[in-house]
Amino acid sequence: MTQTETLSRELTGISAIIVAARGMVNDGKAVNLQPLEAEMRRLCASIECVPRDDARTLEPRLLSLIDELDKLFSAIASKRAVLKDQLSDLSLRDRAVSAYAAPLVKNSR
Repeated sequence: MTQTETLSRELTGISAIIVAARGMVNDGKAVNLQPLEAEMRRLCASIECVPRDDARTLEPRLLSLIDELDKLFSAIASKRAVLKDQLSDLSLRDRAVSAYAAPLVKNSR
């Protein structure tokens, strides 16, 4: 198997990881993206070592990967906005409850 074929398979694996991460984000689950970032850095370094003509054959796969990363970013941004709104609503409710809650009075008799 050539280095380009190996990289192509790795791109497929990374794409699957990104799709799975996006699904988790959409399901409201926490996702650790540090391993994905490390894998992307390793992959980019490997691609830099491939002859230019061979690397060009990977271009469509890389563009697709960028698209998948953009979709993941959009999913994260969307969930972040929803969570921000929910936290804001919760904060307003807490302030309202605090403002209208009956003060605690101790009888000193």
